Formats: sequence, structure tokens, C-alpha cells
Amino acid sequence: MSENLFDLSGEVAVVIGATGALGGACALAMAKAGAKVAVAGRSAERGQARVQEIANADGQAQFFSCDAMDPASLKSCHEAVGQALGAPTVLLNAAGGNHPDAIVTPEMPFEKIPLPGWASVFDLNLVGGLLLPCQEFGPAMCGRGKGSIINIASVTSHLPLSKVIAYSASKAAVLSASRFLAREWATKGVRVNSITPGFFPAEQNRKL
Repeated sequence: MSENLFDLSGEVAVVIGATGALGGACALAMAKAGAKVAVAGRSAERGQARVQEIANADGQAQFFSCDAMDPASLKSCHEAVGQALGAPTVLLNAAGGNHPDAIVTPEMPFEKIPLPGWASVFDLNLVGGLLLPCQEFGPAMCGRGKGSIINIASVTSHLPLSKVIAYSASKAAVLSASRFLAREWATKGVRVNSITPGFFPAEQNRKL
């Protein structure tokens, strides 16, 4: 197998949610493959720690403040990355999460899940995890005729493996929306894919 199979030299990768476990692992892997990585997230402390981790692995990264739920913040991040690292060629959307009021339990069956909890999960995973970032970065990539967007689905997008009904449904929506965008933007030189992680220990799912 070629050692250059995953060579990302010359690419500028924006990883939104790189301050989290999954996004951080992806950011580190991209940096090791040669990409200049924009570590984008809300926590400057965790972001700088991620940048240092990447630097310790001889990678190149810089932290950019970014709230995936705020269009103005996304626009500011986009502009800052362009000025510091160059036009983004890769976008990985790793922002997302769950809400305790959207998990089925003996005390709270499906029919009693409150709307705010359900809506919060869809906002996190579909709006912040795909819609708003793709609306900000996607058109610029299409205009340049080059780009790759990676969204995070879940193994629960396909099978009801746990009680996180809203999370599963929102990630199924991410899967569907990714397929839609892949079709829409393929003719403009932009690839859109989703990856489907399995279960792994992290702060978000520790209580499960």
C-alpha cells in the first residue's frame, strides 16, 4: 500500500469541534498527514491544548474561535482561516452532542420526551453539525471548484442500538443531508461524505 494514500500536503483543513474527542482525533490525523489544520471550537483553552498536541506530533495547526450554531461566528472563522492558513479545502464537521432530556429511560419513555430536549439535539447535530457550517464553507469551495466536506453520522443512524432516540434520528438526518449535498455539489468539484463512528468512551456518553 502506498505510503502517500492519505497524503494531505497542501490542504487546509477546518475541523469544527476539534476541541472534542472525535474532532480532536481527526484533527491530529489530518495534521500528521500533512494538512494545515484549523482547530475550530468555542473553548480557547482546549483549542490551544489541541494545537500543542498537534505541534508535538510535528503537525501544523492554529486555533480559531468558532461557534457552529452562530452564522456570524462561522463567517468570522472562515475569514480568519483564509487569512492565516489559506482558503479551506477540507471541512470536517465534528460539532454535536446529546441532551439528557432526549434519552429514553424508565422514568421518561418516548412519549414523554419534551420538545426542548429533542429540538436541542437536532440543533446541535443537524444545524450546528451540518447545515450552518456547510452553508458558510460550501459555496466558497464550489466557487473554487475544489473541496471535501466530511460530516459525522453515527452507527445509530442505521440501527436503534441504544436509548438515544433524538441523537439517532438527528444523525440519520445528517446521513441523509450529506447524500443530498454530495449529489448537489459533485458537479462543482466538491465531495461530501459522512462517516459512521461506532461507540467509543467520551465525556458525552460516559453516563450511558
